[in-house]
Amino acid sequence: MNLYVGMKEVVRELKIPRHRIIYALSSGNIPEPGRIQGRRVFTKDDIKVIGSYFHKKEVSNESRI
Repeated sequence: MNLYVGMKEVVRELKIPRHRIIYALSSGNIPEPGRIQGRRVFTKDDIKVIGSYFHKKEVSNESRI
């Protein structure tokens, strides 16, 4: 059984600003999730992908300092 959540729940769970997630989706850095009635819906796997993308990005930015 797939359980879907909206953007609000993803932001709350990952503590990443909504605009950063939307930018990563629209620029193709992370795959677009499915949509139901025109709204993005995320699975647990989608949330893991988003979380790992931003974690890797933070680690690479820290290494430049």
